[in-house]
Amino acid sequence: MESPTSGNWSVGSNWLDGAPPPAAGSATLTLRFAPTGGNFTTSTHDLQNGFLANRLLFADRGERSFTIAAAPQRTITLTGASSGLTQAGAGPSRSPRRSC
Repeated sequence: MESPTSGNWSVGSNWLDGAPPPAAGSATLTLRFAPTGGNFTTSTHDLQNGFLANRLLFADRGERSFTIAAAPQRTITLTGASSGLTQAGAGPSRSPRRSC
């Protein structure tokens, strides 16, 4: 996701390449969150339940907050080789103790 202050994953214009990720995701998919303006607040997974991703990458040059939310009855599973979260930028990182 590039520049919205908040946005649903299903909206293509919210993404750097202009298209949403595949509805089911995949075990090799990396989702990149790189806001270019304003304060990025909430990004909501509203695609298919059981969404798969290999990596969530937060690329920020400042101290913005990122919140990943899931619409009701939606789950996100990080899976595949070397799956996880990556923060690339100057801001602090915090991880919740519970899954979403």
